[in-house]
Amino acid sequence: MPPVGKSMVTKLAPARYVSLLIGIWYLSNAVANKLAGVYSGYFQKISNEQFFLWLVIVPLAVSGVLMLSMKKIKAWMHGVH
Repeated sequence: MPPVGKSMVTKLAPARYVSLLIGIWYLSNAVANKLAGVYSGYFQKISNEQFFLWLVIVPLAVSGVLMLSMKKIKAWMHGVH
């Protein structure tokens, strides 16, 4: 697991919530891995085009939402880079 994400969590989290948010960081990675496993189970059930199209559509949709909320996210960061 890359240390960049954990570093950002410790930089951005309030001091009293660092441990809790590191735990949430690990939990979110576990959930993402579980979802990846569940999704890979559909490989034989749907067409290749449909399978890989979803691997393009979902990240594009999430990145669009993140780009639309970038100003608010930067405001929450209070100047941390």
